Amino acid sequence: MRSTSISSSSSLVDSFAPSTSRASHPLPHAATSHHPSRHHPSRHSVPAERIRAQATKVEYEFEKRASPAERIRAQAAKVEYELAKRETYAKEPEIIDCAICDILAVKDRDPACEKYMQALFFKGFQAVQCYRVAHYLWKTGRTVLALAIQSRMSQVFHTDIHPAATLGRGILLDHATGVVIGETTEVGDNVSMLHRVCLGGSGTDHRRRHPKIGHGVLLGAGVNVLGPVTIGRGSKVGAGSLLITDLPEYSVAVGIPARVVKRDQQREPVQEMDQITGYTLDYVI
Repeated sequence: MRSTSISSSSSLVDSFAPSTSRASHPLPHAATSHHPSRHHPSRHSVPAERIRAQATKVEYEFEKRASPAERIRAQAAKVEYELAKRETYAKEPEIIDCAICDILAVKDRDPACEKYMQALFFKGFQAVQCYRVAHYLWKTGRTVLALAIQSRMSQVFHTDIHPAATLGRGILLDHATGVVIGETTEVGDNVSMLHRVCLGGSGTDHRRRHPKIGHGVLLGAGVNVLGPVTIGRGSKVGAGSLLITDLPEYSVAVGIPARVVKRDQQREPVQEMDQITGYTLDYVI
């Protein structure tokens, strides 16, 4: 088994190495020109091609420098994750529906996203999809692999979502950097969060020590919601606020600690993503 894996690794290296047989088939004159654009074709390739080329280069360097045991472990990790991902999508088709809703959320609520295809490359969307795979693995008892995916997701995307947390459909993590969602957190459908949002816990209760976020809630940049508090549906919390008490439905809160400055909103804030108006009191002088 070990010798087979090592030989397969060496064949992989050889596949990326320059082939000596190409000398017998010279390239056309136009392709061998020393014009800068032809000498460096990657300058005019699309970003996806550049990413694939860079990934191929990194993989080749790893294969060249790593020991046989390291190559075997890396291949085993890739195979295990790929099998887990395929199993998740096969046995939990609802994840596909959730991913579609997440793409729609990004396209509808983020004006920087002009096409649906662009949403696939937003790290907030990718982090949520990693969470959905990890969440399924957590529910089926494969907690170690679920936590490994969480750790890797936090390292790559700077977004930390515990696999035991519960997230609904149509989730938008705008920018997503610094977002932290704890173990017993419950997030409803069509919720939008900006960067540095923390849904943190308080106490040592294993049943519930994190917030519960209702449907259609908007959390501005840097919002901290701590403890087992509940934010009613259709509410929004201003940027930089600290919320440690329950928030009624369709209300607006801001401040440290946050207090309600407006009630009975007519529309859910995620429809407009307005993070400026409605946070100041109406004073009469």
